[in-house]
Amino acid sequence: MPLDKIVGLLDGLDVTQLDDSARFQLKEAALRLATRTETPFEKAWSLAFEHPVTFAAIQALIDAGLWVKWAIAGARQTVAQLVALDGKIAENLLRRFLRLLSASGIVNEVEKETFELNTFSTALGADSDIIRQVIQMGTDTSLDSAKNLPSFLTKTKYQEPLDNELSNFADLKGEGFFAYCKNNPGAGKSFIDLMQGLASHKMAWTEVYDTTELFSQPHDPNSPVLVDIGGAHGLDISRFNKKHPDLPKGALILQDLPAVLEMAKLEPNISAEAYDFFEPQPFKGSRAYFMHAVPHDWPDHDCLRILANQVAAMKPGYSKLLIYEVVLPAKGASRMQTTLDVQLMSLVAAFERTEEMWETLLKQAGL
Repeated sequence: MPLDKIVGLLDGLDVTQLDDSARFQLKEAALRLATRTETPFEKAWSLAFEHPVTFAAIQALIDAGLWVKWAIAGARQTVAQLVALDGKIAENLLRRFLRLLSASGIVNEVEKETFELNTFSTALGADSDIIRQVIQMGTDTSLDSAKNLPSFLTKTKYQEPLDNELSNFADLKGEGFFAYCKNNPGAGKSFIDLMQGLASHKMAWTEVYDTTELFSQPHDPNSPVLVDIGGAHGLDISRFNKKHPDLPKGALILQDLPAVLEMAKLEPNISAEAYDFFEPQPFKGSRAYFMHAVPHDWPDHDCLRILANQVAAMKPGYSKLLIYEVVLPAKGASRMQTTLDVQLMSLVAAFERTEEMWETLLKQAGL
């Protein structure tokens, strides 16, 4: 097939009707094609020069409030119209940013001096600020932490970091990641919103696990049905509640630190209870204790402390511990999985686990 026809076919593909599995397969194939067609110089240039300034342009327009104003005004706007919306950004500065963002696929250049929001940039201006907060976490914590990682590893003689308080992030900021988020509410919010974004991006756990199994035994009305440990805004427990909407108050418990629970918007029958999972679990004999992306933030010795508190509260033969986490395959881990793994090392001296590592950890916890 002639090259111009191949390019036309690729540019003309309608991806809007694809289900998530097909979309993912096509995306990964397109990325493999991009990798095969890039020269080493182009790859290095993209990593060291394109990505940093593209990120900076996105963040600058978040700070200026332009994405939200643009989304309200309508997807297609001229440079002059966008300047008028913002009221403070210099016209040629915005023009230079928009040219870069168009070349990077963040916005679409539809004609001279006219740009249009696409799916991603529309999300940047949405009422929900999750996408903006994902970018914000890059600015608040992850980019500087990644930049510091090579020099930190020279200090440790390239040993695997496994202590949050002696981590790469602590080397950079003088305190561990979780302490930093507690002491800097803006960074704490961007972290929690990133976690919510990841949870929203994944398949709902209630579609992976048959939750009706939790009702296979008679329920003790004096104990909860589900305790969501470290559940942040409550997305996971709300998903459970939608599948089982008739549960009374006290059956569903969302646990997290007080500052996190303040951001939760819950249905009336879900109880929010402040809890530090390094302390004994106060709710005894729940049918299920649920953790989503909690153990992966901690090395094994800390995980065993967390798990011991839940095991002590569980009723043998009745209670279950449900963990919704990444399981690294022995071969062919995805970019999402490997990115999470090394980001965890960079930020909190933790890691994603293989199936074998999970089995070892849970057996050590007595499960």
